[in-house]
Amino acid sequence: MPSFRHPILREHAQDLERAYDAWYCLTGEATKRKYLPAEPAEPPNAYEGRLGRAVFADFFKAGIEAFAGVLSRSDLVNPPPTFEKAKDNIDLEGNSLEAWWLTVDALCLRDGGVPVLVEMPDGKPTDGASEAALKRRPYLVSRTRSTCLNWRTAIINSVEVVTRCTFLEWAEVDSPDGDFGVIYEERYRVIEAGKWTLYKLTKQADGRLTIDEVSNGQYLDAKQKPLPICPVVWYPAEKAGFGKGGQPLRQVVEHSIEHFQMRSDLKEKTHKCAMPVPVRKGAPPPMPGQAVTPLVIGPNTAVDLDKDGDFFFREPSATSLAEQREQIKEVEELINQQLLGFLSGDSKITKTATQAQLEGGRTQVSIKSLGERKKSAMQSILAIWCLYTGEELPVGAGLTMDENAFVPPLDAQGAKALMDLTGGEPLISQESAVEELQRGGFNRATSSVEDELERIRKERPTLGAPTPGRNDTTTPPDLSTPLDEVEPTAAA
Repeated sequence: MPSFRHPILREHAQDLERAYDAWYCLTGEATKRKYLPAEPAEPPNAYEGRLGRAVFADFFKAGIEAFAGVLSRSDLVNPPPTFEKAKDNIDLEGNSLEAWWLTVDALCLRDGGVPVLVEMPDGKPTDGASEAALKRRPYLVSRTRSTCLNWRTAIINSVEVVTRCTFLEWAEVDSPDGDFGVIYEERYRVIEAGKWTLYKLTKQADGRLTIDEVSNGQYLDAKQKPLPICPVVWYPAEKAGFGKGGQPLRQVVEHSIEHFQMRSDLKEKTHKCAMPVPVRKGAPPPMPGQAVTPLVIGPNTAVDLDKDGDFFFREPSATSLAEQREQIKEVEELINQQLLGFLSGDSKITKTATQAQLEGGRTQVSIKSLGERKKSAMQSILAIWCLYTGEELPVGAGLTMDENAFVPPLDAQGAKALMDLTGGEPLISQESAVEELQRGGFNRATSSVEDELERIRKERPTLGAPTPGRNDTTTPPDLSTPLDEVEPTAAA
């Protein structure tokens, strides 16, 4: 069946599901119930209230966005002309290449890998002119790892090559219950070298499942021949074969869920312990057959007490709350360490210089290795693109990562130290300073560096003629006359 799931996918299925839930902050009551089950003998109303008060902290997604922001510091170098022309709408959905990579990088860090398809619209134009008229060109499609159900690979020239992939899709079809209803059906797209086929599973009356072909098509190269390879590129977060590789931030998911559960317990204890309980001491029990007299408390009521009776409020003991708060802080520190300081920088943790240097080196290596795999995936994408268009792949085509992307940013103290070493000489131009202020959000009045520099020039006071110095009116000597022939002046 095309719905068969690869053993490697089944191995990572639970982790992928937890990462998906953490990515969307456990949206929905049903999702929260998976991680906050009801306690034994817990009343339903109390359980629903506990679920409603539980809030998931967004450590996971924020940390991944920080990683993806660093990986986005790349430039496209020497691409094929058709790719350069299409980079502003690389997926035929209006997304530029930069925006598309931001999404793909985040999915790669979340799931441990992303399958990327280099697609081509259906049709068989007879020549390049008709293809240009139809505006047919390749485009990029990213899928999630969990929808890549099964695949096959082969070793060709000592290199593992994917030969077939099956992706799960959902098709919206009309509902038989009315004109406005819709239902979703599962479809299975099988991609191979030179062709694709779309299937669906139909349940028969006797319970058997049958495979029905919905549609099919071909992947044709520039010579209108079947594409010799399967147009799917695997972009992993770590060095691994197709469909393989672990999630680099798996422990962040685990600790984020642990943090969610511990905060829920703390909030529930605080909710109960912060509620004072009225205590009436010495009140006699009601006579047999009589109802209990209700206790009314307010500014306009009074409480009658018997002799030696007492009335007071008592709060439950909350000695364990302080310890639980400390445990939550420890979990937050673990999350920050797993995120390598991108989210909060571990600013509250005192570290030695050696510890800070080691963590900075670890961060640099992690980002650099991800950047190298991103460059490799881009080269594979361009190679398949050129098979469609018939262009020759230029030497060195692909992505170049910003060298400064792997270096931690210089803080204000370090910048001041460099200025002191130069004796206070300026090390940054006015244009660069304005650009950094705008990028950091300190100057929102103007939207471009040129506008801000124009304002500075207009507000700068107009300078008059310079004041002449005492030597400015002195007639310069005639250098053509020998020095011993110049007559001495009175001043001399």
